[in-house]
Amino acid sequence: MIVTDTGSTKVQVMDAAQSLIKRGICFVGGHAMAGTQKAGVMAADKTLYESSPYFFDF
Repeated sequence: MIVTDTGSTKVQVMDAAQSLIKRGICFVGGHAMAGTQKAGVMAADKTLYESSPYFFDF
């Protein structure tokens, strides 16, 4: 099993992923090339990741 994320920041995500890694689950930090300058709940966009390139590194 491979688990990844779509967040732009990694420190907290990688800290949380340590429990997965210790159980032998492969975690790959990723980053979709999508987004806007807007922030907060009102800026949510359900189509944000459609057709967006996604980068990850093993």
